[in-house]
Amino acid sequence: MSKKNKKKSKEKVKKTTEKKESQEEAIERIEKESRQYNFPSENDPEYLNKKIEGKVERKQKIKGKQGNIIFALLKQVRIGMDLNRITLPTFILEPRSFLERFSDFLIHTGPLNTLHITEDPMERMLKVLDWYFSGWHLTPAGVKKPYNPIYGETFRACFNHTKSGNGITRLITEQVSHHPPISAYYAENRKLQYYITGHIYPKSKFLGNSAASLLTDSSKMDFHLLPFDEHYFIQLPDYYARGVVIGSMYAEVAGKPVIYCKETGIKVKVEFLAKGFFKGSLNEIKGEIYKDNKLIYNFSGYWDDKIHYFKKKKKNDKQVLFDLKKLKYNKMYVPPIEEQDEFESRRLWKEVTKGLKNDDVDYASKYKFALETKQREDRKVRKEDETVWETKYFDEDENGNWIYKYINKVKYQENEEIDPPFGKPGIPIWEEKQRLKKKKKNSKKKKTKQNKSSSNEKSSNSQDEKTEKNKKSKKNKKK
Repeated sequence: MSKKNKKKSKEKVKKTTEKKESQEEAIERIEKESRQYNFPSENDPEYLNKKIEGKVERKQKIKGKQGNIIFALLKQVRIGMDLNRITLPTFILEPRSFLERFSDFLIHTGPLNTLHITEDPMERMLKVLDWYFSGWHLTPAGVKKPYNPIYGETFRACFNHTKSGNGITRLITEQVSHHPPISAYYAENRKLQYYITGHIYPKSKFLGNSAASLLTDSSKMDFHLLPFDEHYFIQLPDYYARGVVIGSMYAEVAGKPVIYCKETGIKVKVEFLAKGFFKGSLNEIKGEIYKDNKLIYNFSGYWDDKIHYFKKKKKNDKQVLFDLKKLKYNKMYVPPIEEQDEFESRRLWKEVTKGLKNDDVDYASKYKFALETKQREDRKVRKEDETVWETKYFDEDENGNWIYKYINKVKYQENEEIDPPFGKPGIPIWEEKQRLKKKKKNSKKKKTKQNKSSSNEKSSNSQDEKTEKNKKSKKNKKK
């Protein structure tokens, strides 16, 4: 063996030993820090042997190369650290953008169908709650995270209820900020006379054996019911990926969001319960409903099964608030990729999605890296040119809320024209495409005219120069 080969083999041995040591050190460090925060140890046999009940039993074991990648990431993190700037491995990605996540709340809109004709304010709040609880069970298998949207990325979709006479529900979302990462969204149904607007700002934190996406205090939703001019201000719970270091990974929703309607004085305190060390189970929920600060109802159950509401002294006389088995699904329509613009989610991430669906992580990682690189380069160019990015669909108000630019706050009229399924109200996407094509054609014509005129000028100038040269040469010959 040559000296060079010996050196290389020694270096390889050093690297492997360093890796093993760093992995062990990372686990020890995180376990110690976890104890400070009083988190349960997932090495406990009762915890591992206990089955997670319900439809969302989604434990995921990390094996082989995936484990090495996770441990490499652990070297970069500390307890309480913000995870937004850390690039996550491709294999834990859900094959859709975070902008598409809000569509989960529009897959089941049955409780909203009669909201605009429900006279009793408490009944209206109960229907809003029924709809709100339906948005959590649509989670992928294992612990999966959607793509981090690129600055300026958009997503559009619609849900067709015209057969049942309930019009069309439209959804538009946009990534309006990169640092901090803020996603704004808007949904409307003109026939059912409501619109939903708001933004999500996930604050990601590393908590030892868990990674958290904290939403309760940083995200806002405003559900506006036009016939009664009511605003339902809605908070979202937090998301946790448990078992990041030890044990099997699984997702959990936990937190204490509040839903409040100022016009009716009805307030709901919701608690998505985190599973305890020895007691409790996943997906459990409880809460209280107040009217003018007076407790009216309690509710409890599971958001992946049933939730009942009842008066405090009449627990036996309970009624169904939410039932997963009775939910009806709405089919989501998205513009074809060839009709989407460059920054629309499904077109932007299509190659990454293709790789994930074909179980080709290398292919997906390649295109994910290319997108992230381009985003960094674009940011540099904007910084150098001192250009400010203009959002397409949303504007920020004085209070830091992102408001949809084309909200129609007028009450629905029976003779109202139906807006197109996609695009901003009144302008179908195909018309926008034609307009853009015309612009391009006109700009090309202008350029060709300018080029022709400049070429004519150049030719005339060259001819004049030739004639002057000929004159000079003739004079010289005569001399």
